[in-house]
Amino acid sequence: MKLSALFIGLATAAATAHAHATVWGVWINGVDQGNGQNQYIRSPPNNNPVKDLNSNAVACNANNRAVPTTLKVKAGDTVTFEWFHDSRNDEIIATSHKGPIVVYIAPTSSNGAGNVWVKLYQEGYNGNWAVDKLIAARGKHSIRIPNIAAGNYLLRPELITLHEADTAYSANPARGVQLYMSCIQIEVQSSGSTLPSGVAFPGLFYKAEGGLPPFKISFHLTDRPAIVYIMTTSVSQYLVIGANRGLGLEFVLDIIKLRTPENKVIATYRDASKLDELNKLGSDRSNAGRLELVRLDMNDDESCKVAANEIQSKVGPIDVLIINAGIIDESNSLLQKNIDDLANLFQNNVLGPLRITQHFAPLLNTRQLSKLVFLTSQIGSISRGKNGISPSYGISKAALNMMGRKLAHELEPSNVAVVLVHPGWVQTDMGGPSAPITPAQSISGMLKVIDKVDLKNSGEYWQWDGQQLPW
Repeated sequence: MKLSALFIGLATAAATAHAHATVWGVWINGVDQGNGQNQYIRSPPNNNPVKDLNSNAVACNANNRAVPTTLKVKAGDTVTFEWFHDSRNDEIIATSHKGPIVVYIAPTSSNGAGNVWVKLYQEGYNGNWAVDKLIAARGKHSIRIPNIAAGNYLLRPELITLHEADTAYSANPARGVQLYMSCIQIEVQSSGSTLPSGVAFPGLFYKAEGGLPPFKISFHLTDRPAIVYIMTTSVSQYLVIGANRGLGLEFVLDIIKLRTPENKVIATYRDASKLDELNKLGSDRSNAGRLELVRLDMNDDESCKVAANEIQSKVGPIDVLIINAGIIDESNSLLQKNIDDLANLFQNNVLGPLRITQHFAPLLNTRQLSKLVFLTSQIGSISRGKNGISPSYGISKAALNMMGRKLAHELEPSNVAVVLVHPGWVQTDMGGPSAPITPAQSISGMLKVIDKVDLKNSGEYWQWDGQQLPW
């Protein structure tokens, strides 16, 4: 895309406020590394933007020089950048400063010079600008360290603000696109792949051809960069809703114990008095750093908001969101069903999962294929539904299935696949001891289903063993 007047119509509005920003510090896997200015961050002398696109300061800002500390990270670690204006947790940056966010990486030995910068992350406009989301997140945004070769690197987070981009800096130095960046020194302690060749700063920016007005400038977020690499890792981060018992707990146990050590799980719970199994799992030293516990009530908007902010701060993007929570109803008559009880069933089995989706979909990792998983039931099959088995429960699951189908359409442009999967009749508190399927069998099968779903079969209706169910 070209950045046109449509997206930067605010360009003539706000040249008066000077609420600029710079990076205050970094968090690694949710742990605050403290004030990094001139310690592990090659901090500029002030929070002013870089506007001259031909300046060497485009690489690491002004005053690019080595600092005394280097942060140690591993492949799969979540690195969160914390921005500020004058003091920590202040206004971050003026709300007039709309634009995208990008993150690059380069070998420290290059000092940022040459074709060395490889893109790890980008976010532009998707209903809101990335900088708007940064302000709402109190100055924080996150990336995951890719599986790259061990060594020292520079991370380069950058805000690109467009409120004065109606005129090129070369035409009027009082205006022009504003770039805010800093370089953070890290040491990667893993043994992955060598970085591909990258791009150079300065040099990646250019003005659009064809005699277009000066405000139509193509940046390195657009459709004509010199080179763009989005690095991904084999690490997956799972968020399991309702994880302190039943199938939710079994999902956590299976992912932690049987999947590769790089996989991480965020497990939500509502009742802190029922965490014995999860606490035991988390206390095992072999699982260090692989399990996060977060309190969540899916029927409470404020609880969902707090949990989403906590997860975004501690963990960053989610690859697989498994919504397991729900309740069963075994009454056999709709004519005699209490309407309030039916409303409660829908609250837990339909509206609760939708509320979770609304709050947590923004956390899904859209830079690669991610999955949104709903545990449903074969009782929700309309073609099989002409019987007297749990009609209220069946109606709620049929509604959940339709919701999943609609979300599959809505989320496809965001690179999110929706999985609707029936776990079978399982030996849990809900299924009872006489059920024919063990939790281990069900979870193993469902994880295989989750793994094989992509955008082509997103929104389909599956049984735990990989067979498709009729609607």
